[in-house]
Amino acid sequence: MEQSIEQKLRALYNLQQIDSQIDHLRVLRGELPQEVKNLEDEIAGMETRMEKFNETLSGLKRLISDWQAKLNDANTLKTRYEQQIMGVKNSREYDASARRSNCRVWILKLLTSVSPSRMRR
Repeated sequence: MEQSIEQKLRALYNLQQIDSQIDHLRVLRGELPQEVKNLEDEIAGMETRMEKFNETLSGLKRLISDWQAKLNDANTLKTRYEQQIMGVKNSREYDASARRSNCRVWILKLLTSVSPSRMRR
């Protein structure tokens, strides 16, 4: 079955019309797939950064909590030693309690003066 020249030309014309429509759609589509991919990559990068920030934040919260616990313990010890000083019966007991109390107060001052960021270095 041979096609006539007219049929071949019509088929070629239809093929060119379809090709022109495909080209038109490609122009309309443009760089959209690449832009979408770039945006997806950017979102993934931001999610990774957010996870790292959250990890850092939780670490800092733990560090703050630890420092608060240490300060509470030190304040409790300070109060206890101050009470011991008030309950002494002679000067020798007073001197021993005062030395322990002064040592604990000095440690408490040291703990409160040193920031957690300086301790990490």
